[in-house]
Amino acid sequence: MSDERNSSLRIGKRAFFSAVIILFILIIVSGIMTRTIPSVSYERKVEAGREIVIPGSFKIEEKKVLPVYRWFTAPFEVLWGRDSLTVDTIIVLFVLISGAFNILERGGY
Repeated sequence: MSDERNSSLRIGKRAFFSAVIILFILIIVSGIMTRTIPSVSYERKVEAGREIVIPGSFKIEEKKVLPVYRWFTAPFEVLWGRDSLTVDTIIVLFVLISGAFNILERGGY
């Protein structure tokens, strides 16, 4: 099989830069939203083995305002966070699936 044929898995420079710009805009918008939308909480109780929200316990909390540079480091900080095993497993799954597609594409299937 020739590698010169057009692959459906190839991404052009324009598509790549468009995706990067969209992600950059989403990071900025989500960072602005974290500063404008108030932090709220509900009191909870455990009944019959289930955690239930207590009605009427809504309250606005003081929020910790993070510096702007943290907006851009957050996608990398999640790799070492509390739920990092879940995130890392999903990333490995995507890498394996993309590798399988690459093998199928090169094999002519």
